Amino acid sequence: MRPATEVGGDYYDYSISDSGEISIAIGDATNHGMKAGMMVSIMKSLFISHIDRMEITDFLN
Repeated sequence: MRPATEVGGDYYDYSISDSGEISIAIGDATNHGMKAGMMVSIMKSLFISHIDRMEITDFLN
């Protein structure tokens, strides 16, 4: 396996709550490279840390 030579800015994730509800997040950071990769990494961290504490619509807006 070789390391990636490009970093993309596409983001998609999901979470299933204890009650069985599914929350889905889809996004696209502009361009490719380090800036897009960092933005996607930040969004994933926020999604994971806040999904259980707030409504997904509040998080995305």
